[in-house]
Parts: sequence; structure tokens; C-alpha cells
Amino acid sequence: MSLVSLVWLGAGLSLLLGGAFVAIRGASRLGEALRLSPTTRGLVPIAFAASLPELSVAVWATGRELDLPALALGDAIGGVVANFLLALAVAALALPLVISPRLLRFAFPLASLASLASLATLAVAWTGEIASIVGVWLLLTAVVGPVVAIVLDRRDATPPSHRKRERSKRVATKPAEPAPPVRSKQASAITALSCFAGAAAIYFGTRWLLIHSPELADVLRLDEATYGLTVLALVTTLPEAVACLILTLRGDREGAVGVVIGSSLLNLTAALGLAAMRSSEGLEVPPVVFELAIPIGIAAALACVPSFYGMRQLSRASGLGLFAFFVAYFVYATVGENWYRQDDPVEAQETRFYAMFLIAIGLIVVLSAIAMFERLAQKARLADE
Repeated sequence: MSLVSLVWLGAGLSLLLGGAFVAIRGASRLGEALRLSPTTRGLVPIAFAASLPELSVAVWATGRELDLPALALGDAIGGVVANFLLALAVAALALPLVISPRLLRFAFPLASLASLASLATLAVAWTGEIASIVGVWLLLTAVVGPVVAIVLDRRDATPPSHRKRERSKRVATKPAEPAPPVRSKQASAITALSCFAGAAAIYFGTRWLLIHSPELADVLRLDEATYGLTVLALVTTLPEAVACLILTLRGDREGAVGVVIGSSLLNLTAALGLAAMRSSEGLEVPPVVFELAIPIGIAAALACVPSFYGMRQLSRASGLGLFAFFVAYFVYATVGENWYRQDDPVEAQETRFYAMFLIAIGLIVVLSAIAMFERLAQKARLADE
């Protein structure tokens, strides 16, 4: 790999990550200006800004100039795995994530949409190809998710018993509406410009990154799909991980969990649907995606259910478990696939199945055991008090 290619890779990576952070900051301010709750800010605008790298990869990788559809597919699916196993782990290791009932009310319908998209993707991937019409359906699902989140946010913002009382107060007092200050207009304009500038930086940075990615994949001895599932997914998930970490340290833990759920939903629907729709012949699903990444992505989401709904928090121990299984997944996908890529395909399929089974089932068992142990310890403390 030449020095020029490394320079262009570094420039594309810097532009992509810098643009993502600018877009995330602008999206956060936009959510505040729209008076969205912290949960909805994480689920919708911040998650969308954090998912712009995956969306940009889907656009560039399926274009005629590059024609790397397996890279787009691997990045979309690998991003879901990295969101739950890496971004959520980073936030939980910083501070235990307390899951409020409000977040569960928001997360359940969106998680249901993501589960339907995951199961549909798994069913379609069984045939070995994701057709363009399926991409259209996934894109429609991507539109429904944010709309559901905003509607729930508006409905949940004011309890029904207080709506009439507040309405009568507004009618009785009729306060004069002050003119919006000039500074707020300037701030809104700056926020909009920062969002557009960040999106543009991501768009062009992704192109530079993808042009020289095949050379790096050859150096690492990875095929397109495996490279997208691991190295590229790790790069495009860094904005989600940093956003989750910053929100957690600021005390907005609901927003951090919202970013993971919202970004994963967008990866499964918008990014994957866009890639499938732009591919005239559909997306071919390699065995490593269907037999390894998709089951582990579903298991990663299911593994968090006992902590979310049982303990109402994701502790540091659970975060450490998520991170450990991400390392196991990443190491096997990058190293294990190299061992069996040139050997018997049947033996490779069996080995991949065993690795998927151990990681997926082990992830669910370990996180369930941690949640159960923490629940018992909590009951023991309450009994002593």
C-alpha cells in the first residue's frame, strides 16, 4: 500500500469524523431549539447525524464509480453490532446508564420496528439477496420510526389531565408574545450551517476513504464484506460512541441510549434500504453477513433486555461484558475468516456457525446472569435496610 493511499485514507477519515462531530453538535442544538425531550433528541436528530457516515457509505459504495455493494452491506450490519457492543459499552463503562420508564415507552415501539427490520432482513438474506423492492420498504420504515418517536414525545410531554388546565390558563392570561431576539435567529442560522457543513464533510470524506479502502482490505487480507463488518463499521461507529460518551458524562443518559437505538434502527432501515435500492440487481448477501453478523446483531439487542426491563439500568459490569464480546466478534471476523477463506467452504460454514453460536448465546447468557445477580444483590440490600 503506497504512502499516497495512506495519506488519502487519513484525510478521508479525518474529514469524516470531524464532519460527524460537527453534525452531531448541530443536531443536538436543533433538538433543543425544537424543544424535544432528551430521549427524543438522542433517538432522532442526534442519531441521524451520527448515522450520516453509514448513509454516505451506502451512497458512495453502491455508485458506479466505486461499485462496492458488499462494503455498504457490511458497514450497515456491522454498525448495528458495533452500536450495541461498543458504543453502549463505552457509555456504560463511563457511568451506569439508568433506564427511565419514559425511555422504555419510547424504546419499545422503535425497538419493535428495528426487530421487524432485522427479522425481515434475516429472512430475505436467507435467499442470498436483498432486492431493490425490499430496500424501498426499509426506507419507508426509516421514515416511520422518527415520526413515531416525535408523536410519542409530543403526547408524553404534557399529561392529559393538565392539558385543559394549561389551555385555560393561556386563554385567561393571554400574554403578549415577545418578538424573537436577533441572537436566536443567528444561532439558528449557525446551527443549520454547521449541520450542512458537517454533512458535506462526511459526504466527501467518505469518498476519499472508500476509494482507497480496497487497498487496505487487501493488506489486511479481508474481503469486502468482512472489511465492512469490522474495520469500516468500527470507523463509522466512532461518532456514535463519542456521542454516547459525551451525553453520559453530561448526565443525559437517556439520550445516550437513544442514540444507540436510533442509530441502529437507521442502519437497518435507511442505510441498508438505500444501498439495496441503489443496487439494480439487489444486494448479494455473503455468508459471513448472514451466518455471523446478523445473528450476533440480534443477540446483542436481546442481551440488553434483562438489564433494561429488569434492573432499569446498564451497569459497568454489563458494559464490560458487551465490550468483551465485541472484541471476540472483531477478532474472529478479522482473523478467523482469513483462516478458512481459502479452505473447504463447508468447514468454514461449520466453524462460522460455532463462533456465532458461542458469541450470540454467550452474550445473552452472560448479560442475563449479570442482571440477575445485580437484581438479587439489590433485593438483599433492600432487605437489610
